[in-house]
Order: sequence, then C-alpha cells, then structure tokens
Amino acid sequence: MNESYLNALFCPYCGFPLKLHDVFEEKEGEIRYAITNCECARYPIAEGILVLDKGHSLQRIIESFEKKKFSEALNILVEIKPYTETFRVFSRLEKTNMSLIRNIALSYKKMVNKPLLVDSKLSFFETIDALDWGGFGDYVKTRFSHPDFMGNRALIQILMNNERAKKPALDLGCGVGHNSFILSHYVQQNKITCADLLFVNLLITKRFFVKNANFICLDANTCLPFENNSFSTIICFDVFYGLAAKRLLANELKRITSSDGALLLSGLPNSLKTGPTYWHGAAMTPDAYSRLFDDTNLRLLGHRRMLTDFLTKDKVTLDEKYPDSELNNSERLFLLATRNKEDLRAYSNLGRKIFEKIRKTLIINPVYTIQEKGNDFYLHKTISFLPYMKKNYIIKREMLELIKEENIASNQLDELYKLWKGFILIDAPKNFTRQH
Repeated sequence: MNESYLNALFCPYCGFPLKLHDVFEEKEGEIRYAITNCECARYPIAEGILVLDKGHSLQRIIESFEKKKFSEALNILVEIKPYTETFRVFSRLEKTNMSLIRNIALSYKKMVNKPLLVDSKLSFFETIDALDWGGFGDYVKTRFSHPDFMGNRALIQILMNNERAKKPALDLGCGVGHNSFILSHYVQQNKITCADLLFVNLLITKRFFVKNANFICLDANTCLPFENNSFSTIICFDVFYGLAAKRLLANELKRITSSDGALLLSGLPNSLKTGPTYWHGAAMTPDAYSRLFDDTNLRLLGHRRMLTDFLTKDKVTLDEKYPDSELNNSERLFLLATRNKEDLRAYSNLGRKIFEKIRKTLIINPVYTIQEKGNDFYLHKTISFLPYMKKNYIIKREMLELIKEENIASNQLDELYKLWKGFILIDAPKNFTRQH
C-alpha cells in the first residue's frame, strides 16, 4: 500500500476520503503498518493490506498498533467469525460439523503466531497443508486444474486488448489469488487491486501470487471505496451469489467501471435449476442477472456450452446472445458486461493465445508425483477427484526442456499445448510447490 493509492480511496460507510494518520512501519516505499482515518472511523493497514471491514474488531486492532504489538493485531485479524461461512460448505461436503470449522479458523491464529503466513519459506502447497483446511485446502491447491478456471482464463484473454492491459484492474473476491495471478500476465501488478472479505486470503495472495498488487480487506455488501470509472477490467469470480446486496453491488461495479471498461462474473447459479439457495448464498434466474446489468452491453453464457466451445473448439462466441431456453437450462452462468460493443464478437484460437503468453512459466501439475527413470518422468496422480485428468503419464525430459526455449518446432509446440490443455502442465507462480 502506498500513499498515492490510499489518497484515491474513500470510506465505504461515510463516503469521505481516507487520510494517512500514523505510519508505524514502512519498507521499500510500501506502508506496511499504519492507521488511516476518515470522518467516521480509523482503519488499519497491516502487512500492507488496508482493512475497511468494521467487523474486524477495529478498536482492538488500533490499540495493538499503538502499542506496536503487530503480531497481536494479526491474530485479531484472523479470528474465527469472518471465516465461518466460507468453510461451512466444505464441512457439509466432508460430512463433518462446525467443530472442524472452528479448528480451521483457530489454525490461522496458531500459524500467524509462528508466523507461517508472513515470514515463512514454505511453498504455497506446504502453507495450505500446514493450515489444515481440509476439503477447502484441496480445492485451492488444485484450482489451476479445474475446467471452470480455464473458462475464467478465456474470458480474461478476450478482454485484454492492448489498451485495457495498461489500465487498472480489480479482482473482487480474489480468494487466495489464482485469478489475480492470471490478471498479472496482462496487467502490471501495481495496477491490480485485490479485494476480499478474508484477511488471510489477502495475506496468501500477496505472498504467493501478486506481491506488488494493492490489497483491501472489505465487505462487498457495502459501497466500494473507489472513485467512479476507476477500473478498465473488473473480475468477480465465484463470489457474486454469496453476497446479499446484489443490486447494490451491481450498481457499484457499474459505477467504478471505466467508459471503455468491462466486468466479468462467473459461477452464477441459475435458480431455475438449483433452487433459490446455493451453498452459502442465493441463486437467481438468468433474467434477473440480466436485469441487474441491462444498461450495459451484456452477454450471459451457459457454463457448459462456453467451456465446451473453449476446451474442444478453442473458441468463444459473443456476437450472438445465447437463447433463453438454453440459459434457463444451464445450472451455472458466466456474465460479461462491457462498455465497448466491439467486445461482443466471435473469438477463435483463444487457447493458443493464452498458451503463447504463459508457456515459459509451465510446470508439471503438482497433483502428480514424479519419478525419474532415465530420460523419462513417470507421473502418477495422487488425488481421487478431478476424474478428467489422466491417472498416469510419461513425459520425456527433452519435452520439459523445451518450455524455456524461444524457438521450437511446431509439432513440439503442439505437444506442449496438449499437455497444458490436459492439465498435465500448468502455469504457476514461483514457490508454488517445493518440487518445482
């Protein structure tokens, strides 16, 4: 967090500008620990993350800051209450009870004390394992291996023309940072804002995925703290359904989208198929989602068809609307709302374009164990889910060595592309796993 970025923000509750009040720690131009204020409250900056959620025991945190007890403040920021709903779903999936959720939440405090989330040299995988997140931990470790994540990538690729890539982007509900990492292939990290309700998610996002981005802990059920027309690209993936104030958020997203900008929502449940309740949130009909954004150039995409088109045909069609009958029969939806009508066209060779951008960061998917035999690497999948992935695979050493090469033969490039499309290779940040 730097002061110029902070000065462009305002309080989501009173609407007045935020001002830097006390700075306790600064490093290499980044404000790491500080207190800001407005007309109604004081808000902390901890580990470079601005906390604008009043549910985080702000007064206790401020008091800890004033006593220079920063570790104590971190422990307060990762207390149990904000995380309960996130893990409730996974406790159901694992047929456990809320005692598991309490143990997971309390593990944050234990690990911050070590301090695992701040100064440790553990990899991303090792950190998630140490936090003992159960089913949710498996989910975040394998997020790059999910087909719906590839759908997110395709839509980001569609939006990222040369002009948008130069302008600020927002990842609202960023989770632990997977989609922010994808944005960083196109947008400079210091132009990316990562926002989430969960402070621990932002810590992990900052440490492993986009360390030079801007980070705000906030509740998206309130006004957003940004000026009008702040972002050229906004993504909000697998989050919108979980928020109660959907009309407010839709209006806020449109307010902060620039005149040439666009926003993407994914994982939107269709209440005609799922019923009104969806996990810890609420589903709506395709027509209801459309009406929230009917003053934009809008496309709703059926989840299955969009993914099938991209994964098997390497295309996404936006020049025509999906028929209502098809949308009404789709369990989940993607939504693209843009200020630029030229975005609404047919796109081809999307996968190839993505692959060309990320090829040199590819690694063997860490869901596989690796056994080296001569010139071959024998891969064995270690998890029982993700059934679309091969259980065993043999890859030659020279094929992996080609990843970093500038010029390779077209047939070799095709082979690498197939490995990426099959999730045997993924692109991931440094220190994602120890073996890579």
